[in-house]
Amino acid sequence: LHQLSQAEQIVQLLADREARGLTIYLERIRGEALLALQQYPEAVTALELADQRLDERESWARAEILVLLGIARRELHEPVAALAAHAGAVEIFRRHHDQAALEHAHGELCITLRAAGLGVYRTWRMRRASTR
Repeated sequence: LHQLSQAEQIVQLLADREARGLTIYLERIRGEALLALQQYPEAVTALELADQRLDERESWARAEILVLLGIARRELHEPVAALAAHAGAVEIFRRHHDQAALEHAHGELCITLRAAGLGVYRTWRMRRASTR
């Protein structure tokens, strides 16, 4: 996290256009690091900031952020927000025809469905529907 802070200081010295993409990337990495450290509220804040700064609504990078955001929200016991994030990621990866990323996002969606108390049958149905 200290190195991320140093990198953010360096990025602030760059021109706005160059800095924008790097800033989004650094916020995503910060969110992922905080998620690994189980600092879920801080992870949500960083990931939401990265998502807000990213204006490409259907981009692959946004789907990556949504998967991480869904995990953080699930750990905060916010199942509706977690489901929305994971479902959004599944849809974006499906549109991009990225089967590996789709499988990962779908796996996280299934974990969130189970954590929300939905049965295995619904999880199975969601999997079939997302791969069509």
